[in-house]
Amino acid sequence: MSRVAFVCAAIVLLAARPAASVSLGVGSHLGFGYLWSNHTDTGTISILAWPANAIGYQPGLRLAIGDARHARELFVDSSLLLIDEAGSTVSMLPVLAGYQHTVWAAHRNAPFADIGIGFYREGGSLRSATSTSFGAGLGLRHVVGERHGDVRIEARYDRLLGATKLGRPLLNTFGVRIGFDLWS
Repeated sequence: MSRVAFVCAAIVLLAARPAASVSLGVGSHLGFGYLWSNHTDTGTISILAWPANAIGYQPGLRLAIGDARHARELFVDSSLLLIDEAGSTVSMLPVLAGYQHTVWAAHRNAPFADIGIGFYREGGSLRSATSTSFGAGLGLRHVVGERHGDVRIEARYDRLLGATKLGRPLLNTFGVRIGFDLWS
């Protein structure tokens, strides 16, 4: 390697800014939800699930990527229920992708807000449908273990559009989720 090439490479390497620190996260939710439809005579449903799951129209597994303090996070929440019995199948798959912003992320206790959009795939061996879902939440997190994770509580509203092929109406969910995350 020539001296000129070596000097140029050294200048580029020394002048380059280091990339921002990235941290990965994985977590789960305990969910309490109250579901209702806009259709008359459909009633309401209260659901308590640990972890939150597809039967309750809520994702339960959270995968996230954020900055070092998880002040800004992109996340994917999902669940899967698949039952196959004697040639008959039932499947439910909610997936929600979103963004979470934590205010005062340097503090152990900090408020956050998130928004998300996704889909809910449900069906059986004869019919299936995919519906759009979207929602938002406000919560509080408490950082634990030398910044290797958090526990959080969140009040959340989600809307799942109807699946006319299956006869399921539009559903609204208001709930409280308690969860935890482990960070890399």
